[in-house]
Amino acid sequence: MVQRESIGDGKNFRLKYYGTYGTGESHKAIVTERTSSPIENKFKQVGKNIVIENEVRMFNTGNISLGESVYIGHGCFIDGYHEGPGLEIGDNCWIGPGCYIHAAGGIKIGKNTGIGPHVKMLTSYHDMHQTEKPVIENELKFEGIEIGEDCDIGMGAMLLPGAKIGRGCIVEAGAIVREDLSGCEARIIKMKDGRAEPHEVRRVI
Repeated sequence: MVQRESIGDGKNFRLKYYGTYGTGESHKAIVTERTSSPIENKFKQVGKNIVIENEVRMFNTGNISLGESVYIGHGCFIDGYHEGPGLEIGDNCWIGPGCYIHAAGGIKIGKNTGIGPHVKMLTSYHDMHQTEKPVIENELKFEGIEIGEDCDIGMGAMLLPGAKIGRGCIVEAGAIVREDLSGCEARIIKMKDGRAEPHEVRRVI
């Protein structure tokens, strides 16, 4: 039986839900098990079997879509932003603890993708050409981030505005990605065991 307690106004709130999942081991987490779960009313879209660990901060959740079997680790800061395309996390994704994800310019994470602990994703920046006033007061510019399916983003990596990662790629721990690498998909180099199916080798960024 999952007990739920919410903090906030439903738009900007800290999740503080408690329940069990997996093998029955107790965790401080939110677990969505059925369509009647009240947490589903707080998101743009949410699938089943979602786990959001304790001390996750989520803002503008009405602009966040979660696929099925998504895991979000302890202490993440996630903002869907109050306008724009928002945040979309595909099925069977794993978001490690301590991640910072700010979707002002839109973020799309493909299914079966892992995001390592303390990864940062930022989709906005201040216009640097307005020199007559402090940079922090300049106009905000937005560029989205796209991560393909079946990717692995290493611990502490930083994805900056405009970053695009192709399907099946690994981003090394601590890497900084700021350009369009959507063409850097895993490529077929041979057929496996003579069978008519590709053996893919991952590109490491």
